[in-house]
Amino acid sequence: MPAMNAEASRAASSAGASLFAACAGIAGFIPPLSDTVLSSPLATVALSLGVAVAVLLHGVFVALTARALGRRMWPWVLAALLSFPIGSIVVLVMLDWQRGDPRSDASAQGSS
Repeated sequence: MPAMNAEASRAASSAGASLFAACAGIAGFIPPLSDTVLSSPLATVALSLGVAVAVLLHGVFVALTARALGRRMWPWVLAALLSFPIGSIVVLVMLDWQRGDPRSDASAQGSS
């Protein structure tokens, strides 16, 4: 199922990029950057919205990755978001390992 693995790979890459964007935004609230960000209400709101959007997109892309691999989406999304950001990295690694798992190919063939 090369197409299924390509879809899962794209979704996992997007999940990783959104995770990076969220972590970069969160870093703005950690000293020494926090002085600059928190001194401007506009910067605080903009960065907060950016983090919120990135976390939301991360959850969506984790769900798409799990679905492309023939897995249930909600357990993976909950694990990624409730243990953010370290748990999200673990979830992405575990989903990446499952890309080569024959069970995902068998479930994909059964659903086609």
